[in-house]
Amino acid sequence: MAKIKFNDLGFAYVAFYVKHQDTSTMFQRFYKVDTGANCTTISKDWLLELGYDEEWIKTGKRLEGDARPTVASGLPLDDCYQVILPEIHIGGWWAITGLYLLAHGLLGGKSVRMIHCYDDFIKALQAAGFSMGGKNKEGFYTIITWAWNESPPYETPVSWYTGDPETDPSEWRMRILAKPSEVAYGKVFFDKTGFITKEWYPYFLAVRRGGMTFDEAYESGTISHAAKRIYDIALIHDSIPVDEIKRLGGFSREDKSVFDRALTELQMKMYLTICGNHQKRSMPSNVFCTTERFFGDSMFNEADKISKEQAFEKIRAQVLKLNPGAQDKKISKFILG
Repeated sequence: MAKIKFNDLGFAYVAFYVKHQDTSTMFQRFYKVDTGANCTTISKDWLLELGYDEEWIKTGKRLEGDARPTVASGLPLDDCYQVILPEIHIGGWWAITGLYLLAHGLLGGKSVRMIHCYDDFIKALQAAGFSMGGKNKEGFYTIITWAWNESPPYETPVSWYTGDPETDPSEWRMRILAKPSEVAYGKVFFDKTGFITKEWYPYFLAVRRGGMTFDEAYESGTISHAAKRIYDIALIHDSIPVDEIKRLGGFSREDKSVFDRALTELQMKMYLTICGNHQKRSMPSNVFCTTERFFGDSMFNEADKISKEQAFEKIRAQVLKLNPGAQDKKISKFILG
């Protein structure tokens, strides 16, 4: 057990770990404790992310006045809800690492995998198959759960933007691309960055591209003209920096939003991917290539054998292991792009 340390404002965030009873995968959330209350609360939004539906929450008994039971499950308190926190002693503010939410099928189990270095990150990514690139408002699985301006929820040397290739997650993004054909990195989920391992990439290809070539997709009207301008340039290069794509494609400063949307579109539809970085005036910029050049023909031959429906269900099952109780609408958007 470790004593909770309060900050200067009189509160602390404590991590707890959640898994569905049918899975072995866990993910992390936080609850807030403060010196001026005799209970601990978690926000409604977090409960919804964890799989609690609106109707279940509404059936909770509303607390009246200053009533605050020390331990309760699913009890509304304005926009917060009290939860059972095993092994925490509210009065003495003691806790243990690995607190589990006990309600609505979310039961405790194994400890979460903690990340202390690049190798830990790679092992976690290979086990998961895919991950968001960092903390995200959608609440989907990410290996590094804290933002650049937040402290890690457990003891670890991992910290953003230190420049250390062993412990800086911002360095890992490019380091992982040093091994071609192992992991793809780019804007692949919710128009945000993420990682997909080579084992899972064929399933996303089958869902996102459905066996269509770029020309077929363009002729069908599902690819924008700006995206075609970018793709045609990338197609005749083994790899090309983003600033060079802009120059050769005749994109001006006024076209920035059009260019950015089109580049994201090509990544989301898995026609282009980031394959490295390029230094321009001491500032790094992304280098892109076609996904065919990045992975090779065998990846696409494998994807052609998988139906869109099979791929969708395969990914969906893994998403639910990583995100117990995720809502169907968000799952579909995550998978389909």
